[in-house]
Amino acid sequence: MSRYVYGLLLLIAASSDSFVAPPRRHATTPLRQTSPSDDTKHAAAAPPPSAAAEVEILLRAAVVGVATGTAVTAFKLGIDALDQFAYNDYLRWGFTRLGDWAATPIGSAAVYASVPALGGLAVGALRAATPGFDAPG
Repeated sequence: MSRYVYGLLLLIAASSDSFVAPPRRHATTPLRQTSPSDDTKHAAAAPPPSAAAEVEILLRAAVVGVATGTAVTAFKLGIDALDQFAYNDYLRWGFTRLGDWAATPIGSAAVYASVPALGGLAVGALRAATPGFDAPG
């Protein structure tokens, strides 16, 4: 069970992307019409990107890649933990609590149908707790 808790903690930690957001740069010169000959003069005069800038971009890409991989792994571990709980622990509990009634076809169907029904209730509760979350705009 600790593996699933660790995965959930990774998911929470990976959801923060503030440490990889690039700084905002604003244009300081107004846009103007240029002729093709002006473009070649400016392109030749522009300095090549420095090695420090290239390393910075590479490090940011590595951080984004590691964060994305961590988020995907945590998400998959979370799904696995929920699957383990719903289809193993919960069903075992449901069948042992209901006893002989769960052994009947209707009782068995009721126990198995309760898993997606409880999932629907959980999704409904989340949607009610976050109104306007999926509203356009």
